[in-house]
Parts: sequence; structure tokens; C-alpha cells
Amino acid sequence: MKHTIKPSLFSTSAQCRPVRLRVSFGGLRVDLFSGISYDADKWSTETSRPKPNTKNQFRQSAAEVNRIINEQTAFIDNYFDECEFRKQPPTTSDLKQRFQKQFRGSGKTDETLLDLYDKFLQNTSTSKAWTDNTYKLYRQIRTVIADMKTINADTLDSLALELTESGHNNSTTIFYLKRVKTFARWLNKNGYSDYDPSDYEINLKQMDDHHIVFLESNELDALMKCDIKSETVARVRDIFCFCCFCGLRYCDVKSLKKTDIHNGCINIVTIKTHDPLAIELNQYTRAILDRYADYDDILAFPVQGLKEYNENIREACRLAGIDTPTTKTAYVGARRVETVRPKHDCIASHCARRTFVVQCLTRGIPAEVIIQWTGHKDFDAMKPYFAITNTTRKNAMARFDQITN
Repeated sequence: MKHTIKPSLFSTSAQCRPVRLRVSFGGLRVDLFSGISYDADKWSTETSRPKPNTKNQFRQSAAEVNRIINEQTAFIDNYFDECEFRKQPPTTSDLKQRFQKQFRGSGKTDETLLDLYDKFLQNTSTSKAWTDNTYKLYRQIRTVIADMKTINADTLDSLALELTESGHNNSTTIFYLKRVKTFARWLNKNGYSDYDPSDYEINLKQMDDHHIVFLESNELDALMKCDIKSETVARVRDIFCFCCFCGLRYCDVKSLKKTDIHNGCINIVTIKTHDPLAIELNQYTRAILDRYADYDDILAFPVQGLKEYNENIREACRLAGIDTPTTKTAYVGARRVETVRPKHDCIASHCARRTFVVQCLTRGIPAEVIIQWTGHKDFDAMKPYFAITNTTRKNAMARFDQITN
């Protein structure tokens, strides 16, 4: 059957890039990854081969790489000859499966799983334009897979068991497994593994209703009015309260510029979801902005790193007397675990955004309007907040029953 095979470098911004073989036939196209990587400045787009007398970062010469490409090209040609002989139509999935089985590991025998993970971090963080926080989250996974030699369904099951036995709750275990699956998909896509994790299911019990920690109206009022001696803690309190009254995430308030605020409105494109948002100012956000009008020529606020920010907001909440016993429930494997701590110990940066949503719903602001301010995708994402405000309304109405003559 007529077909074409074109070797090329995978399109990433990294210098050393995977070599792929793009196969086209019958109006279909499939990319097969050779398992080789080559530097972009040492690759000839005219010949679709490495430039003569060059080597890649793994010390493989152009001649050696050409030999592997020629071998893989011959395999593809033979596949189409066999299909024609057997009168069976070729398919992209069949070709890809056979190719990966035949050449799994070609040109990369010296690379460990951690070597490949470092390559995954470099390539994907650039191509997906990861934020610093996303990069740090994926860096943590390197420690999780440090002892793994390969990734498949069995090793993912073993990892889940290991994390559970180490005392991680199921939410944390699922968090890690999802990111290891992302790496496994990258390995499969780039021809480093024939295991496709798409069908792997993570079956760990979680709470049906995720417990949302937020500030009640009286707690938010106490936090705003609290006399805090430490300038650093007071500054973090102000920024946190600003987010409680506009719904901005930590990453967005950290990068908020003075030029983002004009005509009585905050106009930003969110860092996490790239959503354009317009959030009208209110008396509280205006007052806090005015307080920091002379802070900087560019940024609106002096926002600390996330770890220090969370530590200081917990301290501010402690000083404000926000100490209601708060129960957090989680599952570790099949075991239900409950911990009770004062509320100030449970506060973190994202609680401000949650507080904003709850306060809006409590004040009767329509969900359609709130979504425009917060960037939530749909009403399903708001369901946990609806449950909270329903409880708040019931408690408020119950106060009438406490009135005595």
C-alpha cells in the first residue's frame, strides 16, 4: 500500500528533542517515536537526518542514529507489504502497537526512569507553559517514583499501596497517582514505553462532600479588625482579606499589577486557567488597595512566597481568635480518620476564595454572577458551596426559635 515515512524532531522548545517517524497512508497519519533524541541544531530538516559527524547528548553518532532510523523505516515498509499480502487493511493502532513492541528501548538503553522523568519535566513544562507552582508539584513526583524501574498497572498498584501504608490519605495518594499517570502517558506517546495508562482506574474511597474550610462573617470581621503588631503578619492579613472580598487566587493576587485595576474593576487573565475575568471593586477591596497605593510602581501588593504566606495567615487568624474546633475527615486506604484542630490551623491561601463564594451566596448574589467573578466552569463546581449556604440559612432561621418573651 502506498505510504510515506518522514523522520523529524518532535516539536518542543527543548534543545534535545525526540525523533519521530511520521507515517501517512490512506488519508491517515500516525507518529511513531524512535526512542532516540537529537539536538535541534544538529538535525538537518532537508535530509530528515542528523547532520554528518555529529553526536547527541547520549554520545550516539549520526551514523548510529541513521542505522536505527533505517531499521525502523524498513520495519514500517514490511508492515505495509504484509498487510497487502494478507489483504488486511493497515490501521494506525496496529502499526503503533507492533512498532512499540519491536523497538521498545531503541537508542535509550542507558536512560533510567528518573532520566526520562527529568526529560519529561524539561519538555512538558516548556510546551505546556507550566507555572512555577505546577513545576514544583511535578518535581515532588520525582521522589515518589525514585525506586521504580518501570511504570505499568502492577507498579501503579504497588505505588498506591506504598503511599497508603506510609500514612498518606487517599486524596494525597490519588494526587500522586494522577501525575504519575501523566508521566506514563508521555512515555507511551514518545515511544519509551508500550504501556498506555488510559484505562488504569484509581479506586480509592474519598469523602463524598469535600470539607470546605472558610471564614464565617463574624470571623472575617474579627480578622479585619484585629490589632496585629507584626507588620508582616498584618500585611498578609490585608492581602488575604482582599481575596476574601474579590475571590482572587493566591497566584493571581501575587502577580496583580496596578494597571490591572481601572474604572473601578479588576481585569485579569488568571494564571491557573487562563480565564479573562472582570471583578468589580467594593468598599473593602478599595480600602485595602488604597492602603497599599504607595507600595510599588508596578505590583499592587507585597505578596510573600506561599509557605510563608500560609504560616502568617494562620498566625493572623490565631490572633483574631478564630479557634472553633474544626473536624477534618479523610480516608487512609479503607480506614476513616478524623482529626480535630482549631480553625486557625486549617486556614490556607485558598480559604479566601472559598470565603468569597460562601459570603456571596449567603448575601443572595446569584450563582451566575459569582461564576463570572471566579471563573468556575459550571454549576457542578458550586454544589459544595450550595450545601454550606443551605446549612447557614437553616442556622440563621433557627435563631428565631431562641427568642423568648
